[in-house]
Parts: sequence; C-alpha cells; structure tokens
Amino acid sequence: IDPSLDITAERTRDGLTATLRITGRASAPKIAISSQPPYPSEEILSRILFGKDMRQLGALEAAQIAAASTNILGSGPG
Repeated sequence: IDPSLDITAERTRDGLTATLRITGRASAPKIAISSQPPYPSEEILSRILFGKDMRQLGALEAAQIAAASTNILGSGPG
C-alpha cells in the first residue's frame, strides 16, 4: 500500500502567509513551501519559526534554518 498524499497547511504570522504542501506518494513525498508575499524558503522558515527575518537570526537559529531547509525541503540556503 502506497497512498497518494495531497496535504496543504497554511499559517499567517506578521503579515506573511506561508503554505506548506505535501504531494505525491507516501513512499516519496514532495514537499514545497511558498508564501505571500513571496520569499525564499529559508526566509519563510525564519519568519514562521522565529518570528524574524534571516538578518536578525543568531548563529544557532541560522544553523537550525539551514538544517530544516536541507532536511525538509531538500535544499540548503543559496
């Protein structure tokens, strides 16, 4: 059994609406993150997780964003 996924989660914080979308098969899900207004994925994660933009993060917070981006989205900061 390998069900199809079509899950959307949305969160609004500080004027940013972030959308996380999981699609595809359970054995190989595809994860995408977007926002309104549009921002790079690392900036979206920073604003949702820590409530501040990337320039305001400390070293540990920036490392956590980089790890989350790599682990969840499959891409690190550009």
